[in-house]
Amino acid sequence: MSVISNLYQGVSGLNAMSSQMEVVGNNIANVNTVGYKAGRISFEEILGRSVLGSAGPGRIGNGTRISGVEQVFTQGSFGVTGQATDLAIAGEGFFMLEGETGGQEGQFFTRAGQFRIDNEGFITAGAGLKLQGFQAGPGGVSSQLGALRVPTEPSPPSATTEIEMRLGLEAGAAVRVDAFDVANPTGTSDFTSSVTVFDSLGQAHKIDVHVRKTAENEWTWHALAPSDEIDGSTGFTEIGTGTLTFNSDGQLQTETGGGLDVTFAGAQAQALTLNFGLSLDEGGDGSGASEQFEVSGNQTLSLEQDGRASGVLQGIRVDPDGTVMGSFSNGEEQALGRVALARFAAPTGLANIGGNLFSATGLSGEPVVGAADEGGRGAVLGATLEQSNVDLASEFVQLITAQRGFQANARTITTADEIYAETVNLKR
Repeated sequence: MSVISNLYQGVSGLNAMSSQMEVVGNNIANVNTVGYKAGRISFEEILGRSVLGSAGPGRIGNGTRISGVEQVFTQGSFGVTGQATDLAIAGEGFFMLEGETGGQEGQFFTRAGQFRIDNEGFITAGAGLKLQGFQAGPGGVSSQLGALRVPTEPSPPSATTEIEMRLGLEAGAAVRVDAFDVANPTGTSDFTSSVTVFDSLGQAHKIDVHVRKTAENEWTWHALAPSDEIDGSTGFTEIGTGTLTFNSDGQLQTETGGGLDVTFAGAQAQALTLNFGLSLDEGGDGSGASEQFEVSGNQTLSLEQDGRASGVLQGIRVDPDGTVMGSFSNGEEQALGRVALARFAAPTGLANIGGNLFSATGLSGEPVVGAADEGGRGAVLGATLEQSNVDLASEFVQLITAQRGFQANARTITTADEIYAETVNLKR
């Protein structure tokens, strides 16, 4: 009889059930923690002595012990927050962070996407760790991994280089016999279309394009800019002129004189191309180009130019592929970078260092880093957070079983104690 072994078996059970309640209690405490991954405890038997000698197959165990506590990386539910820097991952992967926290410095991984933009423009987690990704440059998003940063300084202006003006002209208009007069442009033309362009300083200027019918199926245009914005004089300055010819079906056949040269005061000289759509008529059927039909009145069908003023960042959004798009006050929208995600061969082997952070270990393997929504990595959901994956009902069941297990093991100890006492009392 090994009554002492019974006592230690009961003690091992008490310790095991206590640890299970710790894990369950921690899960319940984090039921509302963003990105929290529930822990799961597992036990194993402690092998004891053989009851049939060293050669016998029968053995009595010596109790139980913890074999491990691992994170359960199932997908949590999503909550829409409306905060642009809140991010969630739909699928596999972890956000990558770099910096120092809790005395440790290096690379960390998390599913908790509560980010903010610091005073230097870096996207950071609460502890100041910087979110890693692929920064955008003049040539687009690069493949160089680094800290994601949104610009805090204004975006530079861009001078206009091309104007696309698509006109709808009245075929039945009378041919003009008078000459075009720069001093009286509206009185010596049939139609005027205006476009705002930008110089090298980002200043806006209005250019008026006056169109007049000079022959059947032929129109002449004159581009004028305010003289006071060029040399300080009054009136208008002609910066370009040309012709448009149409066939009998009303389709644009030729356009000439599309080059405009102008130097606005204080800015660099700039050459602009005025395109009336002939180059856009890819199908050769007149679609996309200026046209001449029997309509009542002339009109501007479409108008675009490629310049812009300087602008400040007003907001961001994150697309499912992790691209961070910035919206600027000048109406421009451009890619600022792309969020990187890391995958692991064995995520349960990651070391939990607290603060919803994990670090790589030999058990987890090295991170496979790449862009979101590629290579098996999940999509990024902007203005959304992944909630804790703790199943409260399941945790309460685990809590009940741990409590009952603790009570049962306590009974083992008290019973073994009574047997021990009876054994001691055999000798009176």
